[in-house]
Amino acid sequence: MITYYDDIRRVRELELPWETLNEANILITGASGLIGRALVDALMQLPDKTFHLYAGARDWGYARNCFLQYKDTDSFTLIQCDVTMPISSDIDFHYIIHAASYAGPDAFQSLSLIHISEPTDMRRSRMPSSA
Repeated sequence: MITYYDDIRRVRELELPWETLNEANILITGASGLIGRALVDALMQLPDKTFHLYAGARDWGYARNCFLQYKDTDSFTLIQCDVTMPISSDIDFHYIIHAASYAGPDAFQSLSLIHISEPTDMRRSRMPSSA
């Protein structure tokens, strides 16, 4: 069975222009979310990390637990940020990957849902032929 980390490790084998990231500061917002976390994990699996990855997340405690394996890595910094507020930083970000979204379970509790109790009959009715 192939695991998540098997897939993530396969990213480093892809023939992509990784050298374009040399000496770059990369910010990934929403780093602890589904897409952001996969991007962080994929980039951090690269053997030659000549870039610095800044993982931005709103929930500091959760994000810190997500990225424990990178805490002592020189090319990784976790920053607390909420994309609805300006990020106060003097870092010159060369790439910003906006993976943040308002998609947690709490975000959907206030939505109105339409309940359909009967399946809709999508068959076309035939018009009686005029004889």
